[in-house]
Amino acid sequence: MKRIILSGLILATLGITIIGCKKEKVETVKQTVETENLPQKEEVTFVDENDYSQLKINNGVLEFGSIEYYESFLELSENPKPDFLVKHITKLDFQSYSNTQQDRSEDVFEDDFMTSILDKNQIVKIGKWFIRINPETENVYASCGENAYELVLREDRTNEKVYTFATSEEVLVYLNDEDLLNERGLFCGEDGVASQAQGTGEHYISNTGHKMGGSVHYVKYGIYFTLKAYAYYLAYDGTYRCYIQLENIWYHVKCGTTVGPYSNPWYHNNPALQNDQKYSSYQGSKALNGFHFKARVRIEIPNMPNGNNPYTVVYTPWARIQANNPYYP
Repeated sequence: MKRIILSGLILATLGITIIGCKKEKVETVKQTVETENLPQKEEVTFVDENDYSQLKINNGVLEFGSIEYYESFLELSENPKPDFLVKHITKLDFQSYSNTQQDRSEDVFEDDFMTSILDKNQIVKIGKWFIRINPETENVYASCGENAYELVLREDRTNEKVYTFATSEEVLVYLNDEDLLNERGLFCGEDGVASQAQGTGEHYISNTGHKMGGSVHYVKYGIYFTLKAYAYYLAYDGTYRCYIQLENIWYHVKCGTTVGPYSNPWYHNNPALQNDQKYSSYQGSKALNGFHFKARVRIEIPNMPNGNNPYTVVYTPWARIQANNPYYP
């Protein structure tokens, strides 16, 4: 997973608390705040129930059997389907974009799901369509039939067999209904919002020399839209526990459903990788029309009692992005 830490854009902590809980003092990075004793945490165990029957490699390209089959991997559930798909792809004889990049610092993508399904030329096949994603120009190219791979690779806008989209457009909506290809518009009067990212900055944990940080992102690739948070800490041992704390999460899918607001004080998606966490609030083939996404990193330091707790808690500042948000200024 590529970490993007956008330093220098640190947001002040908002004074939002949960009513009715006994308060405890915890130490934060470079500051001290009041927080609450919270309910018992639950560990999460994942079981891979994905259907890989319509997934194959053909001439070095990853192929999904249909648009509906591809979209089935993007359904939000307790078990993160894209994460399991990424692990499954690593077992296949497939040279993805991610494992052909020598210098990951030059990676133009912000999501490991995309870099895992695209080939070295940033192409994937979904149903009958060869699709190339170019995040640098913010364009998507799609074609089917004879020589389709070569046409999208060349980004041949002059060829009538090549359809060109912006990464903000819902490409699969059009490709799944070819009558819409010549009638592209807003449909319901709502538009998709722009990509955003905000980092907490990278911070040292007092008296340890260890570092922690995180970021929140909304990214759009035409065939994949996602709202995610990342958290990490770098330590000399694995005794700390790393969580993502989420507050007042809300989003509205373009011409679709609305979710939230909701919060989660200590999201922890992978006990085996305690120093590297991510959380997906939304992922799908439809764009978002609005969102409020606020998160920070929570680290628990064991063997350092604080009040009634057998550990000390440290936080980063909040990272926050929003668009067309009716709840929080």
